[in-house]
Amino acid sequence: MFIRKKTFYRQDGTKREYLQIVETRREKDKVRQKVICNLGRLEDLRKGSIDTLTRGLAKFSEKLTVIDAGKDILAKDAKQYGAPLVFRKLFGLVGLEDILEEYLASHNHSFPVKEAVFAMILNRILSPSSKLRVWEWLDEVYDPNLEGIDLQHLYRALDFVAEHKEEIEKSLFQKVRNLFNLKLDVVFFDTTSIYFEGEGPENLATRGFSRDHRPDANQIVIGVLMSSEGIPIGCEVFCGNFQDMRTLKVALNTLSSRFKIGKVILVADRGMVSEKNLSLIKDEGYEYIVGMKMRKLKKVRDHILSTPGRYKKLENNLKVKEVGLDNVRYIICYNPQEAE
Repeated sequence: MFIRKKTFYRQDGTKREYLQIVETRREKDKVRQKVICNLGRLEDLRKGSIDTLTRGLAKFSEKLTVIDAGKDILAKDAKQYGAPLVFRKLFGLVGLEDILEEYLASHNHSFPVKEAVFAMILNRILSPSSKLRVWEWLDEVYDPNLEGIDLQHLYRALDFVAEHKEEIEKSLFQKVRNLFNLKLDVVFFDTTSIYFEGEGPENLATRGFSRDHRPDANQIVIGVLMSSEGIPIGCEVFCGNFQDMRTLKVALNTLSSRFKIGKVILVADRGMVSEKNLSLIKDEGYEYIVGMKMRKLKKVRDHILSTPGRYKKLENNLKVKEVGLDNVRYIICYNPQEAE
């Protein structure tokens, strides 16, 4: 059965529209339609009669009764369910689950190390926070495998990961390289800093150039090796005031050897690389991308500003122009909004 709108025209040219309940039947070889009920003029029904009629008919419909009853149900709180399912699947797809199980086979832990690691990864994706907060946050997600994980399990799981860091990185790299068909002819080595509210690890956490504008806080510097697609390959941790290019050279050579990669391009903030270190980087054969402020480019500033050529607009607040000098490419970035 279905609802049909039927239009009738009067002799004066006006029309009237009616709603009908119609049933389709097959009689022998022909399909016929039979009007079961005339509901009335559409004009009158639109004034509220349709809702009244629907509520009246719903009393005799089991399906509508159930649907209508659900309108009064309000979910005040619910655990996250979908995201853990998705990332649990990816956890296995990239091979991390198998890798952890391989290295855990030779250990006899009294708690689920693999699940503790997955819990921290899941939190880092969905709601990045401290390990104490991760433990509290687990009550907000639904994954039966994560039940029973304690705060101490998270810290102990980190100890296990740190112990097998290089092996896990290398195994994961092999899996991900095949999965995403990574091209490693060019990779980037980017550095970032993380500061501590407290003292931080001894002989590692020190004060240095802070991206977070916290020169008062101890920090560490993390170098991340990543593919040209932005997929991380490996990482190294340096002291907070790290500017030693000799140490960087050893780290880059080690990473290049471990992962059998081609050219490495160093990416860094200007505040972390001095003129002397840039010269050392060149001498070692590494290419680099370094951010710097125009006012510090005394040697080349006049040449750059006097070089003809229009800026290319990328965004409303970003225009760029490329200038070459002494085999160095300078990408000049101009923000007209800040200039005003």
